[in-house]
Parts: sequence; structure tokens; C-alpha cells
Amino acid sequence: EEIAYIGDRMLMKLLVLSIVAGL
Repeated sequence: EEIAYIGDRMLMKLLVLSIVAGL
């Protein structure tokens, strides 16, 4: 469960970074 939680956090950070990079 912790691994999945950390993975979700990583995905969220990647999403935010790609959005910011796109802007």
C-alpha cells in the first residue's frame, strides 16, 4: 500500500511538472 501511495505521489509530481513545462 505504501509503495502504491508513493507511486501515486510520483505520478502527480510528474503531471504537475509536465503541465508547468508545457506552460
